[in-house]
Amino acid sequence: MCGAGGKAVESDPYITAYVLFGLAQTQQAGVQVSEGAIQRASNYLKNTVSAPDTSPASILETWQLDRLAYENFALTLVARAMRKSPRRSISCACSSIPGRKGSWR
Repeated sequence: MCGAGGKAVESDPYITAYVLFGLAQTQQAGVQVSEGAIQRASNYLKNTVSAPDTSPASILETWQLDRLAYENFALTLVARAMRKSPRRSISCACSSIPGRKGSWR
């Protein structure tokens, strides 16, 4: 569950994958993105996305397979982006602020 406007809303793997994709694209464009946000979204997807049940009794619809593929794509994209870009610390940005020393992590 997550909050939206003060109301509890069920988490959704597809929406999380969509947001994770956006965060990865933003990070690849050079904009600083919260590592914690990416990690939480990735962990949620890793814990909810699983291999489809291929038994004859539970044939998945095409849309379900598309959704599963997109969720895995978002996880792969983030993993690839994390390997390519060095970890950036906010300490670089805050070190130029007068009176501020150290990191905001």
